[in-house]
Amino acid sequence: MKTIVLLMCGKNKLSHKAKAKDLYTSPRFQKSIEYAKTLTDYSNIYVLSAKHGLLGLEQEIDPYDKSIYEMSVQEKKAWASMVIKSLSNISNLKKDKYIFLTDDDYSEYLLPFLVYYELPLKGILQDEHINFFNKLLSLEDS
Repeated sequence: MKTIVLLMCGKNKLSHKAKAKDLYTSPRFQKSIEYAKTLTDYSNIYVLSAKHGLLGLEQEIDPYDKSIYEMSVQEKKAWASMVIKSLSNISNLKKDKYIFLTDDDYSEYLLPFLVYYELPLKGILQDEHINFFNKLLSLEDS
């Protein structure tokens, strides 16, 4: 069983093509990468992009303006189908563990396809994510 960590993209982006790990510039996103590295190998960390679906951290993409929060239920289900197809190419949906460092909007239509998953941010407002990650990272250091 391998552990796959899924991060949510963000609206704050560079204005030019960049690797996914660099394109999203919010402190929350950067902190989520830092925490994800304590949970799994770097190669098992992915971004859930509203436009592109599943992105590896080293994958280069152009900036875009699309939000999962503006998608209809039908669009979210189509997006989830695309993500599940990508996940099935890099992992075993029935045996691997998926940790969502995301809001419910990103995980809602993916969870029915997964057996083992964790939602550590469930019930935590986006504004509190950085504090949450800082707290967990400080526990890792002690």
